[in-house]
Amino acid sequence: MKKTILALLLAMLILPGCGSVPAHFFDIIIRTPSSPQEETMTQQEFFDMLPSLAKNAVAVNHTKSDGTAVGQSKFGGSPDLPAGFDWPVYHGMGALDEEKETRPLTFMAQFNLAEVHPHDTDSLLPASGMLYFFYDMETMHWGYDPDDRGCCRVYYYEDTASLSRISAPDDCMVLPERALSFGSQVSYPCFTEIKQKYRVAWDDNSPWDVYDEAVRSLGGTFPENAGMNSQLLGYPELLQNAILEECELASTGTYTGSGFPEMSDEERADLARRSEEWILLFQMGSVLDGEDEIMFGDLGSIFFCIRREELAKLDFDNVWLILQCG
Repeated sequence: MKKTILALLLAMLILPGCGSVPAHFFDIIIRTPSSPQEETMTQQEFFDMLPSLAKNAVAVNHTKSDGTAVGQSKFGGSPDLPAGFDWPVYHGMGALDEEKETRPLTFMAQFNLAEVHPHDTDSLLPASGMLYFFYDMETMHWGYDPDDRGCCRVYYYEDTASLSRISAPDDCMVLPERALSFGSQVSYPCFTEIKQKYRVAWDDNSPWDVYDEAVRSLGGTFPENAGMNSQLLGYPELLQNAILEECELASTGTYTGSGFPEMSDEERADLARRSEEWILLFQMGSVLDGEDEIMFGDLGSIFFCIRREELAKLDFDNVWLILQCG
């Protein structure tokens, strides 16, 4: 409990959007779309194109846990790990950026992919095995700094026959355990993402409402609170700016905490092309359910993203994490 309170207080002090607000928070307002269209699309032209943007996502539903079986999908608690697993640690700045520290990452979630597979209609994930997610909850890195590399780790193990429940190190935060269930859903980019990517001449004064209605007419849904949405794959439910370009820049050495650097049209087009290699792997939203509380800043989400080619190879070493909060 003391660690949870400390992390929340520190988050309010240091997280963008949750206390002091650097320019990065306003990227959604000031950023120029990196892939400008040669011509502005009419609203009808965009809506005619909209069905082609559909993706499948796996909805991740969570409830209070009465105790999960070993090998079952879950948020938090103690993970079920293979023999010889080395608990991941983060080597980076401390919570107040005062000194270098080494600390264990918090176990966030495990997915038994045999439970997920019936809902992964595009078969982007393996049909079986365990997928684990860890994150530095002590500091809650935002992901716009190349030095944030290592603040999250993702592991995949094919063999689930000999897993054991392992307790976290003594100095590691432990999240409340939540039992998981899954469902298939049609996923479309949220309005923030399409506004940054496409130039549309909207016919309406409230284009976001018109867009939401068009998406729902195609079977898509939007959560009531995007910051509490959890899913695998599909489009992220954003709270601020689009994230895939940020993953490409930060993961390759460009600091984006003060907004994107100045770029020529050719450089922006190249960035757009490279960012298309990235997809959302897992979005974990904040949890507020009685005594179960998991907060990322102010009702925010964390987004684990990966390059398509690396996912196909089951190479999770370069997963990049972005945190957003309102």
